[in-house]
Amino acid sequence: MDEETAPVAEELELARVLDALSHPVRLSLLRILQEPKPIGGIVVRVPVKGDVERTRPISRQGVRDHLDRLLYARLVQTIGDGDRGTRYIVNPQSLYALAESFRQMSRLRPEAELENETHSGVAPGTPFELASSSLIQVKGPQEGRVYPLTPPETGRREWVIGRRRGLDVVLDHDLRVSSENSLVVWEGGVYSIQDLYESRNGTWVNFTQLPPLERRPLRTGDLVQVGQTVLLFRA
Repeated sequence: MDEETAPVAEELELARVLDALSHPVRLSLLRILQEPKPIGGIVVRVPVKGDVERTRPISRQGVRDHLDRLLYARLVQTIGDGDRGTRYIVNPQSLYALAESFRQMSRLRPEAELENETHSGVAPGTPFELASSSLIQVKGPQEGRVYPLTPPETGRREWVIGRRRGLDVVLDHDLRVSSENSLVVWEGGVYSIQDLYESRNGTWVNFTQLPPLERRPLRTGDLVQVGQTVLLFRA
């Protein structure tokens, strides 16, 4: 394996953790072990072979085997060894580290633009740098990223929000955002936003969906949701 492509320590660790999670019983155990439980108090049910509508509990040894995999990956920890015996509980630090690893992965971008279909239901912005007027990503993989909305000295100005690269506000991480989803307009000293005709999942302001092509004035503190991404408007 070339040195340039050899996995680094963080990637090897992530692979080990993901391997431990590659079974539905272990995922169920993480949910069950939000409170400490002894081995005898852990019940995991699985579908009966050939009859998915019926379930059966797995054996205590089966539970123990799955717990060992989670313990090895440090996703579960043990507490106590006195009168109450050993109990098992999720390891929040390891789960947080796993979530952060996925957050970093979600920021990876291909060098070439891909034509991904929108799922139903330069431009990328500047991280952690406030402009006089802007949209700030407050929910999404790039929280804190700022998209400047600098008005012109005279006349009208438009900014398009969408997934297509080259737009003013690029949200290419979110497959629920259309290629061109929403339009922010500066006109007559006022910012406004509207849902574009091409939008499949709509534009929301302060948790209210905009009617198609209807323009809504924006005020400082307004929350704009496109797809699963939320942006804070700051004038």
